[in-house]
Amino acid sequence: MQMRRMTWQIQAELAVVADNQGEHDRARLLRAQAIATINYIADRTGSEQLRGSFLNRPDVAALLERA
Repeated sequence: MQMRRMTWQIQAELAVVADNQGEHDRARLLRAQAIATINYIADRTGSEQLRGSFLNRPDVAALLERA
């Protein structure tokens, strides 16, 4: 699960880089991949409290709002 956490963060950062380079389609794809990874993690947290805590993290919430 730790690797997936790092994966979505890398995907989100790469989306920022792609946006800055004008590659907006690529950025949207990377954000979608990051969100898919976030949803995978959230679906496997084991409790609603932990799931909510994860989804309400500022970095996670910011990415989900951008989608």
